[in-house]
Amino acid sequence: MNRTNYSIFVFSILAGAALLSSCQPYRNFTTYYNRFWNIERIMAEVEDEVDYVRDQQEAPKPRYIIPFDDTGGEEFYSDHLNRKTFDPEEVRANRMKLDSIILKGSMLLSYQDKSDYVDDAIYYMSKAYFYMREWYQSQEEARQLIENFPDSKWSPDAHLMIAMDMLEQGRVEEAEEMLSKTVDIAFRFKRADILTEAFRLNADVQMAQGETTQAIKPYERAIVLSDNEEEQARWQTEIGVVLFRAGRFEEAIEAFDKVEEYDPDPVTAFEAGLQKGVALRAAGRYDEAAAQLDELAEEKDYANWLGLIEVERMSLNADRNKLTSFDPALVKELDSLNAGDYALYGIYERGVRSFKAGDYDIAGINFSKVASAKSPYSKRARQYSIWINYYREEKARATDATRIQLIPFPDSLGLIATRSHYNIARFFNNYSISDSTYYHYSQAFRWAPEGSEEGARALYALSEFVRRRGNGVEADSLLNLLARNYGDNDYAHEARKRLGYSSDWVPDPAKRDYVSGLRMVNSGSDYRGALEMFAGVHRNHAGSQYAAMALYASGLVFEKYLNNLDSALLYYRLLIERYPGSEQAKAMRPIVEKAMASRKNDTTADTGLIPLDQPSNGNITSTTTSAQDTTAQTKVKWYDDALYEPRTDLAMKRRNQRTHDKPYKP
Repeated sequence: MNRTNYSIFVFSILAGAALLSSCQPYRNFTTYYNRFWNIERIMAEVEDEVDYVRDQQEAPKPRYIIPFDDTGGEEFYSDHLNRKTFDPEEVRANRMKLDSIILKGSMLLSYQDKSDYVDDAIYYMSKAYFYMREWYQSQEEARQLIENFPDSKWSPDAHLMIAMDMLEQGRVEEAEEMLSKTVDIAFRFKRADILTEAFRLNADVQMAQGETTQAIKPYERAIVLSDNEEEQARWQTEIGVVLFRAGRFEEAIEAFDKVEEYDPDPVTAFEAGLQKGVALRAAGRYDEAAAQLDELAEEKDYANWLGLIEVERMSLNADRNKLTSFDPALVKELDSLNAGDYALYGIYERGVRSFKAGDYDIAGINFSKVASAKSPYSKRARQYSIWINYYREEKARATDATRIQLIPFPDSLGLIATRSHYNIARFFNNYSISDSTYYHYSQAFRWAPEGSEEGARALYALSEFVRRRGNGVEADSLLNLLARNYGDNDYAHEARKRLGYSSDWVPDPAKRDYVSGLRMVNSGSDYRGALEMFAGVHRNHAGSQYAAMALYASGLVFEKYLNNLDSALLYYRLLIERYPGSEQAKAMRPIVEKAMASRKNDTTADTGLIPLDQPSNGNITSTTTSAQDTTAQTKVKWYDDALYEPRTDLAMKRRNQRTHDKPYKP
């Protein structure tokens, strides 16, 4: 091979190698980039379409935050987070496109050793799952991106995505930790947009936990680190909003004043000025609030938002004059100023004010107006309305059950009353109305049948409520009562566990069965079942004090309810024979002896026991009283609650009185 041919050969080899080495970048730019470009294009179409529909339904407007905004409480709520995802209707409308993004992203992942767009695909898949409300799957995709591509440009977005997914799943504490990481990574990547999102969500989390100071700190940090005065003005406004929502109105006023120290855009300046007026009203500084609204109304840049100013004027007038509702004519006029939606904010505020004042009728009227319209407060207004109707129903049920105070009080009615009062207590506890919560938990315990699971539940709830109010001594006292007197249910077990009872501690089974039988008798539900319970007590727990009481109660059941005097005497005799020293035996001995002696001599003689052929109405009328005096005669109850306890002297006096036909005098 000559030199010329050799040179040509070498050049061909080098050219081929260069072509092969350039194949991967070329394929990345064509095949893989085109696939990612389609993913990005489809996502942009979805977001633009949703934004367009939302803008058509409701044009962008300044924020207007009212007192009693209900930020916080037992459940996390963030209107900002709700705006970040799609509602179910929006998901249905865009399902095919979102599925297409996930499919194309999955195809890119299959070439992750060759493609430079894997992290892009993972992020867009996570975002698509988030929009489809599949929080867990979205979280896992974002986590995969962070673990495998820590330096990806999407890392701040992935951290924020995980935090939002956790919030949607109700994992607030974990989300709080992730938001902290999001702030750090956003500063590292200089992503002001992610910082703003994380700060807003963190503020909602901290407010839900009642931690106002912690909610403010990220904004203060951002103001110090930022050199953009418009951003600083927005963050300063957010500080004022946090303080306002926490009810720290004087501090909020100062925070809104500081916004002007920066260079706010018109929307931020208007929001700060308006919220300052609302804060002045909430603080009771009505004249200053009116002056602030006048100043806003004179500003030409705010001409498009005059309707919003008029809504606040209407609320200011209502506060001045302590009005519970707005004039419908004034509300109608607001429609001409494109502020009809904002009027619902004020109506909702009137509803909350009436609710907190205990005027549930007026509150219900205001909430019904908001619930039936579209506004940020519609959902919460519906929740209030549901609770108010529920409260009314339960209150009426409890009142009907306890209207007539029967002695002994039937267990069936007691169960109705205790369940209703328990539900009413939950209603008040849900809205942090402490005095009413305590009262109705106490009433639930009062009406519960002794030893019942409903009583245990009410007692446990009352104990927990008292503990949260800082009275640990009373709480432990209630738990001790629950542990000793309420048997084997879950509430009693938890009480014993919290009080440190030994694991082998068990309640008195004799008392438990005796009380159960007693409940059956008092409610008239199952006399035979009651006798079985009593039999179990005196047969299986002969050494217990409740054995004598069970024999005595068995005799009463046969005598009073089952029309069987022979069986009644049998149990009374067993009582005297087995437990001669008991209070019940001492009280019954003379009556039983007289009854047995009379039976030997004359089966028609008065034995001192209630004649079983008389009506079982709880009263007895002397047979020696003339018919003319029937209406005036003294009616004496033949039994007393004391018959069911060791102390029987009162009941015995009544029996002796009836036997000798003498009016009973307590």
